Amino acid sequence: MLTIIRGLPGSGKSTLGRRLAAEQNALFIEPDMLMYQNGEYKYDPASYSVAVGSTHLMLREFFAHTPQAHAIFADVLPRKIDVHHLIQYLHNQRFVKVIDLPLLSVDESMRRNIHNVKREDIERMVTLWEPWQEK
Repeated sequence: MLTIIRGLPGSGKSTLGRRLAAEQNALFIEPDMLMYQNGEYKYDPASYSVAVGSTHLMLREFFAHTPQAHAIFADVLPRKIDVHHLIQYLHNQRFVKVIDLPLLSVDESMRRNIHNVKREDIERMVTLWEPWQEK
């Protein structure tokens, strides 16, 4: 099983992902884990793109070696196509669950995000946002 948690910076993706992973004995992975330099989180879009690719590769390897396992992946993934690309890349034939966290305002995301993501990056994420399921 693959659970994907989506949401803006500060929405609680990491907190929820870690809790679910502990409860369900699952692997938890997110690009933010690879954004630390000398123990300090450093966000920039180019490095984040590299971290996203690396975590996708890690997930692919994880499922190749433990096909019956459960992984939880947290990332913004603002567009539906971003989620579909991840699933395709993983050649995922298993059950996929997508959890959309409530969409925050730009101001709330700025206030709550602990990684100092720039306002213009959050604004871009908001303009790209597509809910996974229509209400």
